[in-house]
Amino acid sequence: MNALEQADGVVAGVVGWYSIIHTLPELVPLVLSEFYFLGGHLLLAFRVGDEPQHIAEAFGRAEGLDFHRWPPNRLAELLCDAGFVVPARLVRSRRDRANLAGPPPGPQTTCSALRSSRTPSGGRLADGGGSVDFPVLRQIVLDCTDARALAEFYRRLLGFRYRPGDEPPAPGEPDPAGQDWLVLLDADGRLRVAFQQVIELPEATWQAGPRPQQLHLDLTVPTPANLDVQHERALALGARLLRDRSDDPEEPLRVYADPAGHPFCIFVAGAT
Repeated sequence: MNALEQADGVVAGVVGWYSIIHTLPELVPLVLSEFYFLGGHLLLAFRVGDEPQHIAEAFGRAEGLDFHRWPPNRLAELLCDAGFVVPARLVRSRRDRANLAGPPPGPQTTCSALRSSRTPSGGRLADGGGSVDFPVLRQIVLDCTDARALAEFYRRLLGFRYRPGDEPPAPGEPDPAGQDWLVLLDADGRLRVAFQQVIELPEATWQAGPRPQQLHLDLTVPTPANLDVQHERALALGARLLRDRSDDPEEPLRVYADPAGHPFCIFVAGAT
């Protein structure tokens, strides 16, 4: 399902009736994108839950199946990321399957059906009498002279994980991706930050100087105590403090340079 052979826009609708329950979670965004490009509307049913359910026996046979379950709100986000809108959801209560041949439903097997209307990938917004398409912000890309080192810094600082295939190789093995292009995902599998290796990168001279910053990352924490905890973590991981405004009563903040010299901020959001 992650590489369908049909041409784009050839169908009026797609029915994915529990089609994704055996699909690895990291591949589901790709599958939904394939559904989108087929055209039309999508009717999708899936099992609800936060963790996969393993079935050792099903239909009287030893199967060893993993049923991947999804929180409805998270899957709705993935549908929107793929270009759909979600006008309707139906959450069905579980039924007693004691007299059926299939696997038992387990403690969290409520099913959800989402009917999604096809829309361009950037979303479609009204603009007078017509409509306007917008591109989608996919990720932030940081240039650096050592992609693996900078990716490791932000992976550890933010608790992200590598896109499948971008993980560090075994010790002593070559690391071609780590010398070219790496991508980090958040806990929900969304693309967040990418790292592109370049031959040379003069460090930004923030706040003043001949090489001003072109952009910076804003990172937030809920309390001043959290700000101090993350300060110690950032320094231990290799960040360099550029400005300390942690005593600001309205917005406690610190500015750092990452190991490649890119400025970033950590501040208390909503502080009073």
